[in-house]
Amino acid sequence: PQSRCFRAGIDFIERNRAEDNWFLQLETFDPHEPFFSHRKYRDRFREHYAKYQGKHWDWPLYRRRGEESDEEVEHLRFEYASLLAMCDAKLGDVLDTFDRLALWQETMLIVNTDLVKEAERPRSLFELTGPRWKGRVAMAKPFFGTTATHAACLFA
Repeated sequence: PQSRCFRAGIDFIERNRAEDNWFLQLETFDPHEPFFSHRKYRDRFREHYAKYQGKHWDWPLYRRRGEESDEEVEHLRFEYASLLAMCDAKLGDVLDTFDRLALWQETMLIVNTDLVKEAERPRSLFELTGPRWKGRVAMAKPFFGTTATHAACLFA
């Protein structure tokens, strides 16, 4: 679903880029279990997957460790890392679309996670730039920069 969601979002951006007022919310659910990713993202950890012989395991049990072997626990971490690689790539596709269509001049992109409770989320850009969020939010200047500079700002 993540790949299809991002593709549909990019299609929407491409169709509506010339409009004055549009809003798009991409809810991809990831990274959450099951820790599914496409082969090309697991291939980043080819050495692990080549040697792993344990059970298929992509959903942690969220309990004290039981009968899982060290190898299985390590495998779950690689499943999660592969999913994170896919999430990064798909968000990168959106950033690349903003570059390709020169949308940074007049379009705001907000990347949000579910790490903030609904009741605690800022309700406006003014709130988002307030002292409560200092050091927790980064905004790239939309007047210049590349995908790399915007990503560096967001992930710094």
